[in-house]
Amino acid sequence: MGFVSAIQGCPESFASSSSPVDLTRIAVWTTACNSALSVPGGVEDAVGSVLPSEIGGARSANKYLTKAFGALRAVSSDATHQQAISTLERVLRLWIKTQREKSLELIRRQKISWGSVLMTAAPTETKRVKGQTITQVKSPSKPSRSPFLSVKEKQVLSSLLAAEWNTPEAMRAEWVRLTPQEQHTSYSDTIKRLKQHFENINKTSTSIHAKLGHRKKWIHAACEDKGVAPKSKKDKANEFVWAQNFYKLKLTDINISVALVFAPNHYLPSDKYDCDNILTSLYGLDGILEPRHVTSEMCGVTVELWKEWALRFEPNLSIDRSEVPQAVSLEDVNPFANLPESSDS
Repeated sequence: MGFVSAIQGCPESFASSSSPVDLTRIAVWTTACNSALSVPGGVEDAVGSVLPSEIGGARSANKYLTKAFGALRAVSSDATHQQAISTLERVLRLWIKTQREKSLELIRRQKISWGSVLMTAAPTETKRVKGQTITQVKSPSKPSRSPFLSVKEKQVLSSLLAAEWNTPEAMRAEWVRLTPQEQHTSYSDTIKRLKQHFENINKTSTSIHAKLGHRKKWIHAACEDKGVAPKSKKDKANEFVWAQNFYKLKLTDINISVALVFAPNHYLPSDKYDCDNILTSLYGLDGILEPRHVTSEMCGVTVELWKEWALRFEPNLSIDRSEVPQAVSLEDVNPFANLPESSDS
């Protein structure tokens, strides 16, 4: 009866009760859909992820049908009956191949879940949770989670990069508003956009985290010099503890070469935020930089990060920038040491 029901008409969806008749009907049409999608080169405007992966405990629709025909054969050992069942199976398999257009229409009527889109395009990782293996999206670490940032910097950087990191949510809102047909048609482009997004934020994350890591040497050196280095073995291994102690220090007497390692232009992508030009403009102010000197007209969306830098370090920008040595080239690891005489103002 399940075979008869399948031949009588195409279902509206792949939803099914536990009835063998319903399960067989869905198995027949799922097999037909898989057959329709298997043409060389694939079908661009019909996505197979909407098909059920298991039916009635079987791991595929085809295996369910094989099981169903096996059950029929077990009813009687009569040769005539066995021949009739084999004929029925061959006829049904041939009929399935003739249902390509109806099968593709059925597929295109089904909404594609955002979860399946995300798991196809995003980097993933597999974990064992309570004895079960689960796969989840592995998004690059947000730069605002770096242990080398002050509390204010973490807040501002998180806000600054929020739109970029939240792109999948914006895409999801756009996706769920599409009709099933629109989803199937735009699926390939959406996958490409999403993959590009994860490549972009991975590049941003890797670059910013690496450059923020340049602070580590100077944070440790300052804490050692001022006698506030962590005492316990556990705390010494925790960069958050080092940074917490560092940002409690008076940093206005730190030398300009080291201060520049903590400036926004050192770690933010200049092609997005024009930070190198911002620093050049700030140098044009000449003198001790204070937060009141920093304006949104000059710094744009990064203004709060520049204000935090000015507040923490009060850098002396009367020093000729071209004469300031790179912090990495300083032989003395004490960030509070005087600069070489040629660089003094």
